[in-house]
Amino acid sequence: SAPGHDEAVAEASAELEALGAARTRLNDAVLRARPRVLALAARFPAPLADDCRSELATLSAWDPGRDSRDALQPILGVLAKAAQFNRRISRTMETIDDREVDVLYIGLARAFYADRSGVAGTGKPASDGWQWEGNPAINRQVLRAFEILDQKRPPTRVDLPLHIE
Repeated sequence: SAPGHDEAVAEASAELEALGAARTRLNDAVLRARPRVLALAARFPAPLADDCRSELATLSAWDPGRDSRDALQPILGVLAKAAQFNRRISRTMETIDDREVDVLYIGLARAFYADRSGVAGTGKPASDGWQWEGNPAINRQVLRAFEILDQKRPPTRVDLPLHIE
């Protein structure tokens, strides 16, 4: 009996219908993105995988019957961390071929490793993680890059064998 009541009900019903359709689209998008993000994370280098551990655990445990926002946040978090890692040069200590070495990641494209005993090599992303290939000839250049990063040497050009396919 109130004036405009029918119009208000029609507007609210239309808005609820639009929200339901948006929720369905979001759920479909999350269902498509979840396996892709988990597969992509299998290719992450160790420091990035460690950084994304909680998001990946949440995403792996997510039940498609639950609210899709519970999976959307970890998906966006993983993608943001991967994008940030890809924009920088990262240094870490890792065990490669049963040796602890310093590793220099050039984004998500390549990595170089070396230690003081002459061990050195390169790494590149592969479908099941990173592939490491020894190359002792680059030991001096990689160690020089580490010294520059540690500010033990003035910045200079360091030639590293970087070939992106």
